Amino acid sequence: MIPDDDAPDDADDAPRDEATGDAPEDGSSDADSSGDGSNDAAKAESNEAADGAHADAQEPLDARMRRYAEDAVRYAHGSHNFRLDYSDRSIASVDTIANRIQQYIPRNRIAKWLRPGPTDEEIEHLCQMLGGYIGETYRRLKGGEWAMHEDSGMPGIVREGGWVFPIDKVRKRMRGSQDENLYRYFRVVLDEV
Repeated sequence: MIPDDDAPDDADDAPRDEATGDAPEDGSSDADSSGDGSNDAAKAESNEAADGAHADAQEPLDARMRRYAEDAVRYAHGSHNFRLDYSDRSIASVDTIANRIQQYIPRNRIAKWLRPGPTDEEIEHLCQMLGGYIGETYRRLKGGEWAMHEDSGMPGIVREGGWVFPIDKVRKRMRGSQDENLYRYFRVVLDEV
């Protein structure tokens, strides 16, 4: 998915034949062209996301969002060394993670050619995870239920007739600017709805 800050930058990490210690003859390597090994992780997550898409269609929305939130907790700890605890202050860590990821997203064709970043599917998976976490944190603090908004078709949380759309907000944050601060957003919706 997104390269870890500790990812190795040299090609010495290519797989070796256990018997001979030699690199494969076909020149294949676990590292992608950037040398940070993130491509294999991205492919694995893409496959998981594709497998998960089928399961998502059959899974109730609230169970799916809880699963995404749990995935976000594991991802934040494993890839960014943040502990998400479903507190309102943990949303600041989610915003920091979104900022880090956003730096890997190329903004134009030339940038994509020079430095490929996460795929659209990977970005969407991250939006689901981080948005699911924000939504589950909101539900734990204020209540409400996950539902599909009839007009927009987007998943959100409805509480006392008011809607909150954390996944959509994370999408805007990932594709937009740092002005789409997730912590400020969370504080506003926590006070309003």
